[in-house]
Amino acid sequence: MFQASGFEKEREMIQHRAVLMFVLGLGMAGALSISALAQQNGGGAKTDTGDEQQNRARIIRGELADVLGVTQSEWQTLEPILDKVFVLRSRNRFGGGGGVAGATDANPGPAIPIAEASRDLRRAVTSKDATVDEIKAKLQALRDEKAKIRAELAAARAELKAAVNVRQQAILVLHQYLE
Repeated sequence: MFQASGFEKEREMIQHRAVLMFVLGLGMAGALSISALAQQNGGGAKTDTGDEQQNRARIIRGELADVLGVTQSEWQTLEPILDKVFVLRSRNRFGGGGGVAGATDANPGPAIPIAEASRDLRRAVTSKDATVDEIKAKLQALRDEKAKIRAELAAARAELKAAVNVRQQAILVLHQYLE
């Protein structure tokens, strides 16, 4: 029987890390591209269309279902919690400043408080007529919305943590669903 040397084990670990970093890099590049595209298209509020929910579900399922080793019944319990964490994590990361393709100031799409607060601050900062007090108020409103998102995310993560075992928690930490 072949026994792997320490060097071969280390090389294999480095290869696994390289693949993981590549995949994470692709994910971040995609997320940044989406955010940039959304801002180019008017910075309107992000809404959950059926297609977006299906895409999110496909991403979550493809990313986690097999590696967590859950049954179909367990997956049905976990999927809505994972979806909630996925959405809140995105809003927390990007501050709600993204938008839907085609959204404009005239047609911003459905109201999402953090997206509205972000858009209001952006307008105030770019307006030559905005006073310091107006900018401070818009900045505080955005900070308040971000604090709400962080609190909602912490609650969703606590719910997720309670629903999985320690091995699954570790996997979810590696996938940034838990901290």
